[in-house]
Amino acid sequence: MFEKEILLDTLRDEFPEEVTEAIYNCQFSGKRYLDVEALNDRLKTMRILKFNDSLSEDDWYELIYELAPDVYDFLNYGHLAA
Repeated sequence: MFEKEILLDTLRDEFPEEVTEAIYNCQFSGKRYLDVEALNDRLKTMRILKFNDSLSEDDWYELIYELAPDVYDFLNYGHLAA
């Protein structure tokens, strides 16, 4: 649990541009679901996450809320509408 918070803080503080790029590349316009697998794979490809590391859906929602609020609003609206 504590390690996950450190990882999230590191992603926010040291890699905000890379994480934002991954979000916009994986959560493109019209995609109404959170693609956790693609997001984790993208960060692993960029060598930001280690092979064993992965973020949960809740972790991604937190990062998207902070780094790409427009994507968060779209996803949040999609959840409310479903």
